Amino acid sequence: MKKSSWAADEWQLTKDVLPVWRHVPVTQITRTSVVALLDTIADWAGRNAPSSAVHVRRLLSKMFNFALARNYGLAYNPVQGTEPPAPNGRRTRVLDGREIGAVMHAPDEERDCGYWLTAAWHRLILLTGQRPGEVLAMEWEKLELSARDGWWTMRMSKNGDPIRAALSPQAIRTVRELAA
Repeated sequence: MKKSSWAADEWQLTKDVLPVWRHVPVTQITRTSVVALLDTIADWAGRNAPSSAVHVRRLLSKMFNFALARNYGLAYNPVQGTEPPAPNGRRTRVLDGREIGAVMHAPDEERDCGYWLTAAWHRLILLTGQRPGEVLAMEWEKLELSARDGWWTMRMSKNGDPIRAALSPQAIRTVRELAA
């Protein structure tokens, strides 16, 4: 039986482990160096990838156990006794002005390439702040449009109240373009 996740494991080793340990003999890797590596991967000021650190820890443990079983000169598995890194809170990222401009102009570029329906869909996602699946399921009879503003009743909540999204003039313009 072949391991199906070998490509992901190889990518993880190439991305996180080899840049740090490529020239370090396996017998010189200690618990302290394992913890330092995992902390660097998980740290918010570093890569900010706690789930990747957990994956790397699991992968390294398997590799060291393999080496131990085959007498590759190891006295112990340096991953044993380490704790998986805990997440440091939610990951956040804020787009800068250039990135916001690129995101806002991307639907125009799609439309210019002939993908007008995809462009409208992306524009409505941006303008309403709703999930792509919600926008894709939008129905005409659930829209209340006036000249300047409008409302979209997306669905009913668990308690039976309607969930409504306000529509900006730009969103209304996009919806009306779809109707034409």
